[in-house]
Amino acid sequence: MWVLFSMRATAFMQMQSGRVARAASAILFLCVFSLSVLSGCALSGDKISGDKQPAPIAPVTRTTTNADASKSAAAAPNAGAPIPNAVPPEAQAQFDKALVLLKGGQVDQARQQLQKLADAYPTFTGPLVNLGLIELKASRYEPAAAYFKQALQRDAKSPAANNYLGVCYRYLGKFKEAEAAYQQALAADDTYAVAHLNLGVLYDLYLQKPELALPEYERYQALLPAPDPKVASWIKEISGRLNADKRKSTNGATTSGATP
Repeated sequence: MWVLFSMRATAFMQMQSGRVARAASAILFLCVFSLSVLSGCALSGDKISGDKQPAPIAPVTRTTTNADASKSAAAAPNAGAPIPNAVPPEAQAQFDKALVLLKGGQVDQARQQLQKLADAYPTFTGPLVNLGLIELKASRYEPAAAYFKQALQRDAKSPAANNYLGVCYRYLGKFKEAEAAYQQALAADDTYAVAHLNLGVLYDLYLQKPELALPEYERYQALLPAPDPKVASWIKEISGRLNADKRKSTNGATTSGATP
């Protein structure tokens, strides 16, 4: 009996340690995210430069957003996203200047520049998304969410704005709203890898639905040029748990149906 208890305790501790590791990894990712995300969304739309892929610990390209402590979830846009031809040269120049200010740590000046752009070009979502990212980086989740909602008023199908809004909701403890926001991002673009990652983290760590998290992680991996080793380890752990639960359930049904 003590041996059995010890085995179960060890398995539980290993499982918990895996979840803590995922949480820590998400925090680490957020640090990476904070350094690079503000280089930003394209001026008139949502394409994020470097938008194709995540970074080692969490996506730092493709669009991300972030998760908490254990699985990454927030992709960081980089500068240089393609700008549509319709963007006036002066607007592009102002946007580029804002990105330079952000990279130089001059956040207040960059914020002013982005706000001017947002006011001057009422159809562009990029300035508003970047303003939201500034607030998100500073852990001001309500103001960040307000900017992402403004962006969505301009383009309700913006994957980036929906994804980052989901991140804000997750931090605010509004998990159902976060789920809906990530799903909206994916409804607009099912290849938006980071939204799959964020949704998987939400299901895994916050809603306790590993059976729903697993396909999101797998889809995320499938969209990458090369699998993310950390996410691969999460997939392995969840698959093991689900298979163990299935075996336990099957054995229980067999035992209950056995002839005395």
